[in-house]
Amino acid sequence: RRDEHGRSLSAMRVVLVNQARMTSTRLPGKVLLPVLDKPLLAYQLERLRRARRVDEIVVATTLNATDDPIVELCGQLGVSVFRGSELDVLDRYYQAAKAHAADVVVRVTSDCPVIDPALVAQVIAAYADSDVFVLPCRVADDGDRDGLPNVLMEAGSQGLALVSTPVSGV
Repeated sequence: RRDEHGRSLSAMRVVLVNQARMTSTRLPGKVLLPVLDKPLLAYQLERLRRARRVDEIVVATTLNATDDPIVELCGQLGVSVFRGSELDVLDRYYQAAKAHAADVVVRVTSDCPVIDPALVAQVIAAYADSDVFVLPCRVADDGDRDGLPNVLMEAGSQGLALVSTPVSGV
């Protein structure tokens, strides 16, 4: 894989954007629930740091004061944060990718604290070896791919790898 400037993936900036917020409707505050005295998000970020080929991890959260504890945790862990709209998740990803000069964006959601860093690296490698712009690893039940590719294309990104847990029935 090469971008429009002839750069290989190894020369492109791979930014992993992890969406996290405290106002989950099913289980509010789940990303900071403690397990063995450590927030779930801390476990996930530790695991994601082990993924090869990722240049930077950015936690994309909202501007709401309720998400300040996420920002504080990321500060303690030395992880970058981007804050954006709570309602427009698509714009939050777009702006995070743009603000962190992403050539390739790996999208992760924070509700998978035991994500496998080797799987993340495998998805990035599969993307690098393919000719497709988007490499989805998760398809919602309605077949929607979140509408992200066109927006990230406008951000100057060279690709999008969706890394998430499987959806039942897909």
